[in-house]
Amino acid sequence: MRTKQYALTEKLALEGEEQNSDFRGLVRQWKECRFKIYELCGEIEKLRIVARELAIQGDFTYYLKLKNSYEAKDWKQIYPDIHQTLFLHCRYYGNTYTSALIEEREFGTLLTYVQEEPRRVLEFYRPLLPLYQEQVYELFNQLITTSAGNANNRSHYQNVCSHLRLLVKIGGKKIAGELVGQLLQQYPRKPAFRQELQSVKI
Repeated sequence: MRTKQYALTEKLALEGEEQNSDFRGLVRQWKECRFKIYELCGEIEKLRIVARELAIQGDFTYYLKLKNSYEAKDWKQIYPDIHQTLFLHCRYYGNTYTSALIEEREFGTLLTYVQEEPRRVLEFYRPLLPLYQEQVYELFNQLITTSAGNANNRSHYQNVCSHLRLLVKIGGKKIAGELVGQLLQQYPRKPAFRQELQSVKI
């Protein structure tokens, strides 16, 4: 590559991918090498193929590089297929999928994704809160109620209370207060839990 023998470099990289096919990390490095070649040579179509592969494998950086290789009007036509492919892989590469949703401002879809597993609200409440305040508070409600039901030591109790404090911090003071009252009533025989709950400033 230093001597600008790009055709030879591409050939070696492709051979490397084939020979190291059982080693995901090495294959990734060969693909990144090919991306650099296509970037230097201005081979946009080949660049897009590699960028798409790397994005689907979980690298959001290459998602952005893929997007930036298109004009905005063209990306609108390409994106639905990219979205569907990422969705099919999201259980394995959730960060790339959700980062793409935020990048494309698909906050409704992101909310649906978070609602499937309320614990995800801890990671995504910031982009969701401006548009879906009530839904975010309800997700915290579900998370806290479930976590409290599973808590059986002080560390768990403190974790529940940290979620309550976060709920207060993001404006859910009223619902946090109601939750504290409910939990105090629900767990009268857990003095350590009650002590932690009473330390939450509403």
